[in-house]
Parts: sequence; structure tokens; C-alpha cells
Amino acid sequence: MYVGTSILDDIKTDETKVYGLNRNELFLNTVFALKANEVSEPIVTNGYIVVVQPTAVAVKAKEPAPIEAIRQEVAGYDITASNEAILHGSKTVDNVRQVYTKYLAK
Repeated sequence: MYVGTSILDDIKTDETKVYGLNRNELFLNTVFALKANEVSEPIVTNGYIVVVQPTAVAVKAKEPAPIEAIRQEVAGYDITASNEAILHGSKTVDNVRQVYTKYLAK
């Protein structure tokens, strides 16, 4: 998804004409495929016809190293969400019982 892109900050999605465009996959794929000054095909959404013409195209910044990316992502969570993300991550191994019996329960 297109989270954190500046275009989404500029769209007031509480207005009826553009409600939900920041979550509309067809709209986002169409808009982000356009080159600068290229005009989109008409997109029908919420009973309205939308035509988009970007005036500039931003270049994607170099992605940070994996650990830095994780640090930035986790920094955006509150403590509960951070714990949830860490504990249920795909690379998290639950070995609390083994560590307890090996090192603490002597």
C-alpha cells in the first residue's frame, strides 16, 4: 500500500467526492503509475468521475538498512503495538520456557 506518501496528506478524505481514495487500490495504482503531466483515464469512484494529472513525480529515496527500517517502523508504534509487532514477527522465536529451565530453574 502507499502509506506515508505526501499525496495522501493533501487529500481531505472526509469530503464526499474523495472519501476513501487513500484506500482505493485502483485509484492509487492509477495515480502512482502516471508520469509528470500525464493525464489519467477517468476513474469512477463514489459516484464521481476523477481525472488526475500529477505536476511532478518524486523519486523514491534509498531504503534504509533493514535494522534501521525496523527501528523507524517500531518508533511509530505505541508501546503496546510495538510489543505486539515484535512478539508476533515472522522471525520471532518463543523459547522462554527453554531459557527459563536451562538458566533460571536450577
